[in-house]
Amino acid sequence: MSDATPYVGRAMKRVEDPRLIQGLGTYTDDLKLAGLMHACILRSPHAHARIRRIETSAAKAIPGVVAVFTGADVNDACGAVPCAAAIPDLKAPRHTALAGDRVYFVGQAVAVAVATSPYIARDAIDAIDVDYDPLPAVVDAENALKSGSALTHPDMGTNVAYTHVVNGGSDIDAAFRSADRIIRSWRTGIRSWPSATRRAPPAGCSASASRPTSRSARWDRRRRCPPAAGSGAACGWKSQPR
Repeated sequence: MSDATPYVGRAMKRVEDPRLIQGLGTYTDDLKLAGLMHACILRSPHAHARIRRIETSAAKAIPGVVAVFTGADVNDACGAVPCAAAIPDLKAPRHTALAGDRVYFVGQAVAVAVATSPYIARDAIDAIDVDYDPLPAVVDAENALKSGSALTHPDMGTNVAYTHVVNGGSDIDAAFRSADRIIRSWRTGIRSWPSATRRAPPAGCSASASRPTSRSARWDRRRRCPPAAGSGAACGWKSQPR
């Protein structure tokens, strides 16, 4: 098959399978970095709830646990997660690395435990006690637009992030009136914001920081590595000043 043959419509040979089925692939869990620690994240089981209290003393007491962090420990230092969208009149709530006094989606990161092994880190988050006060939640986008619906971000005053209007062109109303058939559909997508439910299976990453050079390297399971590393492979995809 020549290179001039279009890619669309033809079978593509998979390039990553041989090394993976032979056990020759490298994954983030295979990386053995010097002084490697493991982190595990405690996530919210509620779609909307107030956090009354987070008790971490039992988790910190487990042998092998290096640290346990909550939003109170890191959010001021980390700042808000930036919103990359540049949309007129966009209502962008303040998102933080870990939840503050409230969670607003299932899977939101509430605390993180750092330990000498992944098993100890998992034991640590199981030992964290969070007192939640469930709040009204809306889980359907169409109902979220209705008057009186529970607000995901009450300080925004609405569940509508923005309204996009396309102007110009021909008379759209006349086009609908003259159409032989009109089809209406409700379309949804899940890629508006990263969350615990966005990808399956869960992603993992490893990172290493170098104090002499103040640079960091990261191996991310979600990134595909050129030229032939398949999905699920580990790769060093970024090195940047810290």
